[in-house]
Formats: sequence, structure tokens, C-alpha cells
Amino acid sequence: MSTSQDRLAGLPAGAALFAYGTLQFTEILGVLLGRLPEHRPGAAPGWRAAALAGRVYPGLVRAGATVTGQLITGLTAEELRVIDEYESGPYELVRLSLDDGREGWTYAWTEHSAVLPDDWSAGDFAGRHLAAFAESCRVWREAFEAAGRTSLGLHRAHDPGGRGLLGRARTSKATCGVR
Repeated sequence: MSTSQDRLAGLPAGAALFAYGTLQFTEILGVLLGRLPEHRPGAAPGWRAAALAGRVYPGLVRAGATVTGQLITGLTAEELRVIDEYESGPYELVRLSLDDGREGWTYAWTEHSAVLPDDWSAGDFAGRHLAAFAESCRVWREAFEAAGRTSLGLHRAHDPGGRGLLGRARTSKATCGVR
């Protein structure tokens, strides 16, 4: 298992992050970071935001499609670490190019058995899950801070096997997965 520090080691200073799922919502970014960094719409060809079995958030997978999202810039090293801890699920940090020539890094989904044939709907998520998800993120961030800025052992209620907003993971692996 790689650590957040290991995964972030290849990112250049000032790296931009492409958010295609829950992180494109200001309600989630604000709760996780305590501020709203600069973000602009973007689209990445060759990818899709796939619906995932048992989850309300998507996974980015390669496809003959174009995924839309937000390119987030101006993140500090510490903010990238918080996001990386939050995204500590079956993800790989990859570089991608947007259709307008900008580049960024994103979290590509690696657990292919959970990928559904349907695309994830940001509108459906916003209408049905955003408020509760933002609250869950707020509670996760408080627990993250209380645990000395580590997500080890923290589990989010909306992930498979969740047991309440602050349920403990079944293993010592951090399972605060992401969007």
C-alpha cells in the first residue's frame, strides 16, 4: 500500500487537479479545505465518470467519451495531501490533458469490478446526495484533524461496509475513498 506522501511525490509544485465527481462541488471542496481554491470548467477526452456499484460517487475510467469537471488550481501542498487522504481508495493518480490544452492530475479508478455501464450523474448526486455527503465530509475532516491529520482507520459512511459517519474500517487500510 502506498502512502499519500508516496503518491504525491511525483506531482510538480502547483499541480492542477481535475475533479470529475464530488470534488467539483464547492460544498465539498469548502468543507474539505476550509476555502474555495480557483477552479474552472474543463473536459477530458478519452475518459468517463462511471457509476460505481454501491457508491454515490463516480470513478474515472478510460473510455471513448469525454468527461466534464473542474480544473482546480492554486492548491497548497497541504491541501493536496488532504485531498489525497480523502481519495484514499482504489485510485491511481494520473496526468491528463483537457480538450482546451490545459493539463492536470486526476484520480483514476482502479477497481474495475465495481464499474457499472452507466455514467454517473452530477445532477442526480446534487439532488439526492449532496447535502448528506457534504455533512459526511465535514465529519471526516474533523476526525482527520483529531487523528493528527491521518485517515488511517477512518471510514466514510457512504462507502461499502460503512457503519455510521465515523465507523472504523475493517482493516488498518485507510478507506476514506474519493470522488
